[in-house]
Order: sequence, then structure tokens, then C-alpha cells
Amino acid sequence: MQNKQQLDKLDKLDQLDQLDQLDQLDKLDQENQLVIPCAGPPGLNEEQINLVAIVMRQTNYDLSMTIDQLRENEWQMEKVIKGYLGNGNSTKSRNVSLNQKIFRQLRLRLDDSVKAYNAKHNIQLGNELHS
Repeated sequence: MQNKQQLDKLDKLDQLDQLDQLDQLDKLDQENQLVIPCAGPPGLNEEQINLVAIVMRQTNYDLSMTIDQLRENEWQMEKVIKGYLGNGNSTKSRNVSLNQKIFRQLRLRLDDSVKAYNAKHNIQLGNELHS
């Protein structure tokens, strides 16, 4: 019986917490931007405050974590959100066989030689046309 009362109290606390979150969502202005009282944290301009609000809406980061992530990523919200989603600068390492390495070097060498040949030929053609 006592456990049921405690569970009921916890449910009421959860409901109050959800109502508090709904009250915070009601603070969205008509332009669908978060209204931050007192112009936000000190040292941030209006554009940075808007970036903080956008990142906070798109992630579960709190205010301090959002500001830290934005500062680390030079205030580029796309990088912060991609990092949150796991699509950051992850590069997959490919296992490349020796044969693939050899042919890659051959292609690069041939490309360089063709570019040099075309550049030389274009200069000769230009000289012939102007003569």
C-alpha cells in the first residue's frame, strides 16, 4: 500500500515536471524562436543566442553543453548537430590491397603526365595559331 502511494507521488512529480516543460515550450514567440530572458548568457550576441536556441531544440544538450559544443565547432550549428547525431567527422578506414595501391599510383602518374602533355600541347597550338 505504501509503495503504491510512493508511486502515485512519483507519477504526480513526473506530471508536474512535464507541465513545467510545457510551460517552457509556451515561451516560444511567434517566430518560433526561443525567448531567452535577459538576452541570454553574458558575452553572447543575438546571433549566437539564436544558434544556441536552435541547437538546444535539435539536441538534448543543456545550455552550458550547447555553448561549449558551439565554441568547439566555431559556432557552426550544423557540425554540432551532426556530431550529436553521430554523423560528424567520422572517416571510415578502408582496407586497400597492394594491387589497388599500385593501380592508384599508376592512374595518378598517368593523369599527371596527360595534364603536362595537354598543357605543353596547348601552348604549342597557341603559338602556331598566333604565328
